[in-house]
Amino acid sequence: MRADRLNEYATAEHALKYQAGADRIPHRAEGEAVLGGTEPR
Repeated sequence: MRADRLNEYATAEHALKYQAGADRIPHRAEGEAVLGGTEPR
């Protein structure tokens, strides 16, 4: 695997592409709600 492919989210292009379709991920809102309750303060 190429080193530049290890963290695709390091590029704005990839992150924006993910965000454009993120709302179509099943149960995403529920998952984020669970994770939101586990953040350290």
